[in-house]
Amino acid sequence: WIELSKELFQRLFRQDLLLASLFRNFLLADRIMSHLNCNPKSYPELPSTAKHHMWEVWDLALDRCVSQVLKIQSGRQKEYKPS
Repeated sequence: WIELSKELFQRLFRQDLLLASLFRNFLLADRIMSHLNCNPKSYPELPSTAKHHMWEVWDLALDRCVSQVLKIQSGRQKEYKPS
């Protein structure tokens, strides 16, 4: 990601699978909690990515998934269709 130095990105998101999972979840928490006026903290401190343009792709995928689930539950769609 362009928000982090290459060295920090490699250390947090590539070297250790457990650490990478924690920091991915932190980024998602930052995104969700920012809408509730909360500012999660991490060590090492990471810049907020809550307003990064890549979240638009996440929002679209989530909208499509939820929309399909609702259609299946209401009976308007019979089965899951991969996008």
